[in-house]
Amino acid sequence: LEKTEEELKDSLPTSTESIVSTFDELVEDCEKYIEENFPEGVEGIKAYDDDLYYGNLDPSFEAYVEMIETKKNDEYPDANADAILEELERVRERSRIKVQKGTNEAIKAGLLIIEKEISK
Repeated sequence: LEKTEEELKDSLPTSTESIVSTFDELVEDCEKYIEENFPEGVEGIKAYDDDLYYGNLDPSFEAYVEMIETKKNDEYPDANADAILEELERVRERSRIKVQKGTNEAIKAGLLIIEKEISK
């Protein structure tokens, strides 16, 4: 989960579909691993982790999936919205600077033309 979150944070802003698919793939990979390596698969681990003394498997698989769902549906869409706003502000600033430079260059070019005309 930490690696997935790290990679996702680095890719923000991104599409909502990308966020959803990233977390869905994580759950699918976990379920696949459990199916291949735990007796009775996902259902078996769900029953097993409920019976652990003092919750040695913390969080349980169901709680882990719920945590991922919260990140997928709440945390990362909110972080993505913030990242989009930040990126838009950077684009605005770069555009403002570019327009300002273009305007200054046009004024300089116009002044050079006027200077040439005056000096004739």
